[in-house]
Amino acid sequence: MIGIFPLKGSVNPQEDFVVADIENEENGDVICIGLTTRNSKGQIEHHVFDNWYVFLKYIMELRQCEDKYARIWAHNGGGWDWSSLFSFLIHNRSLFPTIEIFPIIVQTKFVVLKLDYDVRYSKDEDGNLVRTSTSIRFCDSLFLLRSSLEDLSQKFLGKGKVDTSGLMAWDLYRKDKVKFYLYLRGDCENLLLILEKFYETVRENIVPLDHLGNTIGSTALRIFRTSYKSCIEIPTDENGQKELRAFLREGYYGGRVEVFRYGYHKKIKVYDINSLYPYVMREHYYPINGEVESVDSFRRGIPGIYRIIFDQENKKIPAVLMHRGKGIYRGEGVFFFPEIELLEKMGGKIQVIEGYVFKNNRKIFADYIQKMWDLRLSDYNGPLGLICKFLMNSLYGKFCERPKDCKIIILTGSMYDNIKKILNWELSENKLREKAGKCPLKIEIINEGEGVYQSVDGDAICHNEHVGIGGMITSWARVELFRRFLLTGAENLVYCDTDSIHTLGDLEHGTELGDVKLECEGEGIYCGKKLYGLRWWEHGKEKEKLAAKGVSFCSNGQKSNQKASLGFNDLLDIYHGKEFKTFFSQPASAKEVMRGLKPCQIIRKNQYGGIQHNRKRTLRVT
Repeated sequence: MIGIFPLKGSVNPQEDFVVADIENEENGDVICIGLTTRNSKGQIEHHVFDNWYVFLKYIMELRQCEDKYARIWAHNGGGWDWSSLFSFLIHNRSLFPTIEIFPIIVQTKFVVLKLDYDVRYSKDEDGNLVRTSTSIRFCDSLFLLRSSLEDLSQKFLGKGKVDTSGLMAWDLYRKDKVKFYLYLRGDCENLLLILEKFYETVRENIVPLDHLGNTIGSTALRIFRTSYKSCIEIPTDENGQKELRAFLREGYYGGRVEVFRYGYHKKIKVYDINSLYPYVMREHYYPINGEVESVDSFRRGIPGIYRIIFDQENKKIPAVLMHRGKGIYRGEGVFFFPEIELLEKMGGKIQVIEGYVFKNNRKIFADYIQKMWDLRLSDYNGPLGLICKFLMNSLYGKFCERPKDCKIIILTGSMYDNIKKILNWELSENKLREKAGKCPLKIEIINEGEGVYQSVDGDAICHNEHVGIGGMITSWARVELFRRFLLTGAENLVYCDTDSIHTLGDLEHGTELGDVKLECEGEGIYCGKKLYGLRWWEHGKEKEKLAAKGVSFCSNGQKSNQKASLGFNDLLDIYHGKEFKTFFSQPASAKEVMRGLKPCQIIRKNQYGGIQHNRKRTLRVT
């Protein structure tokens, strides 16, 4: 059986953290790399390296005898530190002739950069190829604790980062090297202490966790598995459920984002639903395995998924069902049962073409969510409260993960010999795959000039992928959001985004899980999805909140050499037909670095000494 199995807690702590931090010049060149951990006596030790080569040689030697060096953390490392490391490896591949890299990339960042070194291919007694290696995982702690290092330091340690008086690291390095190294050490030690505090807080208050996951989602899943005593079996192709998996994927989509009333509104109220996803996880039943029954009619109240033809005659309220991010009143599609049931209650007509209902369902998450919520209330503004908030909101997404089994291969030495070796390995594997009825592995060119290739396994299995669970959670969340639409009045709706409602009307609010809370009240301007502005007064001061997806910007009159400037009045101009061009600077994305672009270089100068931005976006009404 493939699935999610209970984990045993650990009596003794298993974690011994190692953290790193890179500082670089304005052009992206490495100044130094800091490394901090505890020695055998429990004392904090800090080391500084001038370049990646010395750093890697040091880490690789220690990894052979100390398991703690199998994982190294850096805060926002996926967008900065590990991009620099990857770039160094592809441009200096001859220094490390036996390396393969397995990256996990989310959007623009390396979440995990797994480095296998001393990779060797040999043949066993039966003539099959055998691969051996030693591994180090370079992880981004921002995906574990979703907040800035400054805010986390204040929350967990009661102190902030070392003050640089507003200077960038490269300026501080040139002007005051003593303070620069204090700043580097301070960041490393703060992160080490935060990770230790996080782990200790989980073990003392939640479960005796053996070790943290690489992300907050994987950590939440480990905690859930340590507290949940039953198994959850996932549908797999091997269980003959390939068609079911594809059907579930077809019906899965995320939060509802929609503009109901474009333009300027003098008095907007913005409400959030307290922990919407955890609330629906606690309240409802979800499948515990992949056993289904094929049906040709709608089974009310039973977890299932259907392909339907539908018609919502009542156009005075928003469309219940969504297609490609847009509400639709009639059509055909695959949907989970909560929204179909809601559509029927709203007078909609449905015709089932095909469907599945799950045979075995339980309130899987009730105890886990209730415990997290109670603990959060016990320390609402403290570290425990923040940790529980992260853990509640991050679990559901693990059930919708896609299998990721790809590796980046950096060719070294004779490129021809390396390609031949890899192809022989792939072909040997594929002979076994053909016998098992699996699709062959593929090799894709990422950066041929630098010898960077990617090997992809199309038949990989994700042991926590049950889209029947994740899809139903998101469906129930959209139903709860819609219920608030009706309570505030469809005629008052202005905007919604996953768990928030912007309205001209009112909603009754409270403090319990699933209740609504008032976030702010003031002016609003809406130009499109993720493109809006809010302005209000709080404690005698004017506040402003803007959203412009894909743009790095400063608001409230602030200025930055790296970011675009955007204000509430600019959004008013955009709504009235003006195209607003934004220019800003960002480091190269993970994929850009893989293709050979230089990382960690934000500010570039043109031939006249001015700033040359590397990103631009034109904002307009959408």
